[in-house]
Amino acid sequence: ALRRMDPRGEGAILMISSIAGLTGLGTPLTYGTSKAAINHLTKELARVSGRNNVRINAIAPGNIIFPDGEWEERINGERGDAWTRWIKREVPLQRFGKPEEIGSAAAFLLSPVASFITGAIVPVDGGQTR
Repeated sequence: ALRRMDPRGEGAILMISSIAGLTGLGTPLTYGTSKAAINHLTKELARVSGRNNVRINAIAPGNIIFPDGEWEERINGERGDAWTRWIKREVPLQRFGKPEEIGSAAAFLLSPVASFITGAIVPVDGGQTR
């Protein structure tokens, strides 16, 4: 995609990472490692593509809840109260994120309003990463 972007115009690419790629959170090793690799790729591509006026950024979502997702299963399971307490303890906003909050961050980073942002890894996690 990057090669096909018009170097005379403005372009933007958005990667989806995870807060697991920002710090050790106890997630599976391969998951966190691959997300850290996406973060590194984002920063390196931003350096290379900037001269062609193409911006590269990433979003690092935290705990996002949606119907039939893993978090919904967990909080509706037998340990649901423990997971709810964990979110309240670990996430300063004391709640799960929603898909539309990820979409809003994505829309911003892909829009002309973010025209001077490149190489950023933006956590959308309610403040969980410190």
